[in-house]
Amino acid sequence: MEEIAWKKDETPYVVFPCSKCRQFMYAKANQKSKRCVRCGRSHLVKDITERGELVLGISIAVELVKQRQDELAIQELGTRPDFRTSNDFFIANPSSSKNISEIRKNEHNGEYEGTFRKMLQELSQKYESFPLYIIEIMGDNYGIPKSELKLLTRAFQKRGVLRRLRDYSFQLKLD
Repeated sequence: MEEIAWKKDETPYVVFPCSKCRQFMYAKANQKSKRCVRCGRSHLVKDITERGELVLGISIAVELVKQRQDELAIQELGTRPDFRTSNDFFIANPSSSKNISEIRKNEHNGEYEGTFRKMLQELSQKYESFPLYIIEIMGDNYGIPKSELKLLTRAFQKRGVLRRLRDYSFQLKLD
């Protein structure tokens, strides 16, 4: 009878920083190129092997990327990154009668624009910039359907009310 055993991954990977945004990533050593998911720059693996670190196995490569990113954050920020916010992303009281009546009024009119605008103003008061998932969470709290939320986000971007920043977060442009 054949014995089944775990086979250790010994595929060579190169761990290296992006030459544009300094985001660390990994690529198989026999791969031709690797595109940075953060900024989109394409890197030829044969060119990066000198400045990268060669490791054996995907698990080790992932851990080394995490370690190098932490080191970069400490160098840039002076401390380890804290991925928590000081405020909560949710409405303080989403079930308040004023919010519900406004939502229902907008639903009857077939428009969520006023509610979306109010939501964006609240977000801009709490945060200088905010990622798309925060807009989605707030939209859910305000009762705006996801399909309508996508349309409103695009429309507000086209009007110049909502600006998309380089880090793919959004900022409300106040007049």
